Amino acid sequence: SVDSTGFAFALIIGYFLKWINIRPGYMLMGLVPICLWCLRKANKAKKQRLKDEKPESVAPPKVSFANIERLVASNTEEGRQETLNKVMAELWPHISIYLKNLLKDRIEPLVQGSHSALSSFHFTLINFGKSAPRVTSVITGHKKSDRKQIILDIGLNYHGDAKVEMTLRKDMIKVGINGAKLEGTLRVILEPLLDSVPFVGAVTFYFPQRPKLHVNWTGLAEMLKLPGLNSLSDTKVIDQIAKFIVLPNHMTIPLNAGIKVDDLYYKVHRNVIRVIVLEANGLMAKDFITRKSDPYVIVHCGGQTNKTKVVYRNLNPCWNQVFDMSFSDLPGQKIDFEVYDFDLEKDDFLGSCQISVEEVMKQKSIDTWIPLNNVVSGKLHVKLESLSLLSQAAQLRPVLMANQRYCLPKSEVFSSALLFVFIDRARGLQLKEGDKDPSSKAEIKVHKSVQKTKICPNTKEPVWGETFTFLIRNPHNEMLELQVRDTHDGLLGSISVPLSTLLCAGNLTTEDWYQLSSSGTGSGAVRMRLQLRILASPSAIPHLEPSSSSSSSSSSSSTITKTIPKSQQGKRKAQQQPSATRLSGETLSKLFSCPPQGIRFGRLRSLLQRDYLEKPKDPASKETVRHIFIFLL
Repeated sequence: SVDSTGFAFALIIGYFLKWINIRPGYMLMGLVPICLWCLRKANKAKKQRLKDEKPESVAPPKVSFANIERLVASNTEEGRQETLNKVMAELWPHISIYLKNLLKDRIEPLVQGSHSALSSFHFTLINFGKSAPRVTSVITGHKKSDRKQIILDIGLNYHGDAKVEMTLRKDMIKVGINGAKLEGTLRVILEPLLDSVPFVGAVTFYFPQRPKLHVNWTGLAEMLKLPGLNSLSDTKVIDQIAKFIVLPNHMTIPLNAGIKVDDLYYKVHRNVIRVIVLEANGLMAKDFITRKSDPYVIVHCGGQTNKTKVVYRNLNPCWNQVFDMSFSDLPGQKIDFEVYDFDLEKDDFLGSCQISVEEVMKQKSIDTWIPLNNVVSGKLHVKLESLSLLSQAAQLRPVLMANQRYCLPKSEVFSSALLFVFIDRARGLQLKEGDKDPSSKAEIKVHKSVQKTKICPNTKEPVWGETFTFLIRNPHNEMLELQVRDTHDGLLGSISVPLSTLLCAGNLTTEDWYQLSSSGTGSGAVRMRLQLRILASPSAIPHLEPSSSSSSSSSSSSTITKTIPKSQQGKRKAQQQPSATRLSGETLSKLFSCPPQGIRFGRLRSLLQRDYLEKPKDPASKETVRHIFIFLL
């Protein structure tokens, strides 16, 4: 590609040589070095651009050990926060590099595949600035749990000078962020805990509640004029960003090579709660003429939203509607109820309330009236039940009979089973035309519910490794439909699996390669694992209890267990009973859960000094523990 300057220079030389009657051969000899010079310049610019887009490596953080000493020795909350903010400022350049690589490597492909209008989306500038977030509070030991874990709630306040630039349609549309503000509480879960360095297998973080977020946009108005995006607004874009970082969305980073993120207990929805919206009382009147309201209820939780029917002209409505909702084991989840008055223009707010998922799981069944918040009057009557997961096909018949017997008049059919679908990989995928490799994703549909895997670009053998859950009304009548699609060429193949086949399988589980129909070469196949669990209400069928096989198969262990010969068991027990406390994952869990004082910094410091700093086991031990200690704090 020759630039305009080179063309102009070549034309001038050509006219000059023609004017003085020089032969064309000499003119060509003059053009060759000019073209070579222009090509060299273009290649140099291309190499520089590729160098700029190359992900930066995250170097080990260099933090002053004096700040760590002051952080541990401080006796006041104010002193610890001040020192912790100094540590955060020293770590911020490395955190910024990690966030930049995250946006480029993970977020950019997700945005490109989310909508056809965003297929040309890419980041051109990512700079999180020099202003580090400030830590306003740290709360530990607030939750009793049987699991060996550390849970930290960290108050963050970020008023940063971040600059991010994005382009669409080959740089024709440019969108940017010039500064952002974020205030909220970030929850950090350290689990599983290990008995050796780095003590923690993985770290998971998320916002339990939506943080206050403000973004200074540049060029957003042009992007929102694109077809398919014109229904969005500045507020709605921020809402989508907030949803990405708020529960149930979360991010897990493994710190130990032996830990698989997909095996952690909170990655899959393994709990089901039956939410029954019964009635409301004393609602506010929003219709001026009738002095009544037309109320309905929206139920939010676990990334799911359900809505009741509208009851017209009634301040004491009765809905009697049931919603079965699945949840993961992430701490802090709430079931939110919002009551609105239906209107032709804009629905009026009639109040909201919430109830803890952990409370429902603990009590198994709750039937209560909840006062509505942010309104003068009104209360909501709800009933919630935690359903048991059973693993025997013979238990399906009594469940179906009980669901039919206890089904409310205005409600839909209860769910009788929970389906786990693990999409492992595919092989032999090929486009119908051309020699290119497909960029494929899998779409799984059961009844009206559709879920999609990530996109694996440019490969005939994609590896997805994702698990999905579906609520099933009656396994005898329902079908799982899977389609593998290319992002541009559409359908590559499909399969249909009757769920009734799982009732004849051992442990209600099958795992196999499934041949795709209508695939490009007829040889495409997908490997899946399908598992069915029967859902039983404790109040409807109290005699049915979850079997041991159900609990073991429906959850994945986050630790690795090894079989120890009997001859070595006595020796192992003796080794596991040291005479003095040593620093381990279990010790850290106890030190981080000591209310009301919080973390026992003095005890933690003494264990560090005794076990690792004063008596290092290897030359790198002191440096390793210093970095681990920085991360924990």
